[in-house]
Amino acid sequence: MSISDGPYYEDMQKGLIFPAPPAVVLDSGLASVYQSIAGEALPLVLDPKLCGEVTGIEQRIVSPGLLLHLSIGASTVATKKVIANLFYRNVRILRPVFLGEVLHTTTEVVALQDSHSTGKGVLRGKVLLKITTYANDEKSLSIIELRWFVLKVRNYQVTMMTLARIRN
Repeated sequence: MSISDGPYYEDMQKGLIFPAPPAVVLDSGLASVYQSIAGEALPLVLDPKLCGEVTGIEQRIVSPGLLLHLSIGASTVATKKVIANLFYRNVRILRPVFLGEVLHTTTEVVALQDSHSTGKGVLRGKVLLKITTYANDEKSLSIIELRWFVLKVRNYQVTMMTLARIRN
C-alpha cells in the first residue's frame, strides 16, 4: 500500500496509527475562506469583541465547523478506498480553539468487522477509526471522533478464513 493510494481492508489492523498529516495553523486567512464558503453565522466566531467578553481572551474562536472539517480531512489517508461512511459518533470539542493555535491530528484503527455486500457476496470490511485532534501540544484539548466506514477488499477471491488469519 502506498499512502497516496490508501489502504484496503486487509491492510488494516487494530492499533494501526496512520502517519500524521502536517500541522495546520489556524489563521485569519483560513478562517475567512471557511466563513465565505460556509456562510458562518456564529457571533463568537465573527466578533472578536464579543468573543473577548464571553471567553476573556481577545481573539476570535475558530468555527466548530472548520475544526471538524480539518479533523475529518486529516483522516483521509485511511479512507481513500471507502465505499460508504456509516457515521461519526462521540464527537467532542473540549474547549474553545482560538485563531493562532496549531492543530495536530492522529488517526488510529480501533475496531474491524468483516462483512459482505447485500446479496452479492462481495467481501468488504467495516473499520472504526478514532480521530484525535489537539491544539498546540495540549493533549488534553481534543476533538475526538469515532468514524465507522465500509472499505474495499483488495482481492474479491480472498476468503473469510484468510481475513480471519490476517486478524489473528
